[in-house]
Amino acid sequence: MSLDFHLRREVFHANCTHNLIPMAEACGLYEPLWGSSDVAHRRASEIVEPLRAGIRNLERGKDVFVTMNPTNGWGTYEGLLEFARKVLRACEEEPEAFVEVSR
Repeated sequence: MSLDFHLRREVFHANCTHNLIPMAEACGLYEPLWGSSDVAHRRASEIVEPLRAGIRNLERGKDVFVTMNPTNGWGTYEGLLEFARKVLRACEEEPEAFVEVSR
């Protein structure tokens, strides 16, 4: 028998409203950001390419995605794009970090 003791250091934290889930699903960012429960505990390096692809889709389809802004005013196209870019930068800077999500 043995004892495994871990202290995890948080290297990045960001928050995004669930109101942007339909937009995230449409551009391909849902899975790497919200995704299923298997997103948690993956290494940051594993979601870099899906994040890049989703961001490209979001940038290329701005005219369509802006129309998906939540009508209640909570969340915007620009907010999702900024959030995704921040997450991507953090994942590139800390590729061995484990992804932890809280929904």
